[in-house]
Amino acid sequence: MNLTKLFETQRKFRERVNYQGSDRFEKLILALMVELGECANEWRGFKFWSKNQEPRKEVICHACNGECCFHGAGEAITIDGVVTAFYEPCAYCGGTGVQERPLLEEYVDILHFLLEIGLEMKEMFAIEPLINHQNKEESHNITEQFNNIFGSATALHMSYHDDFYDNEDRRGIFEELFESFINLGQMLGFTWEEIEQAYYAKNKINHHRQDVGY
Repeated sequence: MNLTKLFETQRKFRERVNYQGSDRFEKLILALMVELGECANEWRGFKFWSKNQEPRKEVICHACNGECCFHGAGEAITIDGVVTAFYEPCAYCGGTGVQERPLLEEYVDILHFLLEIGLEMKEMFAIEPLINHQNKEESHNITEQFNNIFGSATALHMSYHDDFYDNEDRRGIFEELFESFINLGQMLGFTWEEIEQAYYAKNKINHHRQDVGY
């Protein structure tokens, strides 16, 4: 896990957006909570009133129907020197058969805003962003873990407005928030490698959105 690189990557996007409003921290906290809710919505496990509580981990490509390629054109497939078929990898899904991974995508959206908040805290309170972490004992279930993260985000927001908290208190709350987030990823079945890959992929999309005036 290279958190230093993640923070620096996020800093470049932050500088590109260059929002200077005095309400930036408030908006970042709200954005974080919105993304938490969207991630929970894709997980679906809290929806006891629904018969469909399976996490939306993958959506099959609508173009190739999950078959990864189209037959009848493209590269030849040979068996014992005899051409048996032709195929062309699906351009829409890149030959993976998967159109999107909603749960992972929403999870890394949370990461974007956690990194933003860490950078914001460094500027506001002269706090170094979190570089190393140690996983604490995770919650008994994913529902509880989501609620714990919401609670830590709320506590961080309160610390911003209350002089009772000093900078070390704020850093401690942020560390707990970040650690709970990492534990959530493990509970959802994600490896840090795929989290990083998904983060950098989304970062490219975010820069493209800035190019086109999103």
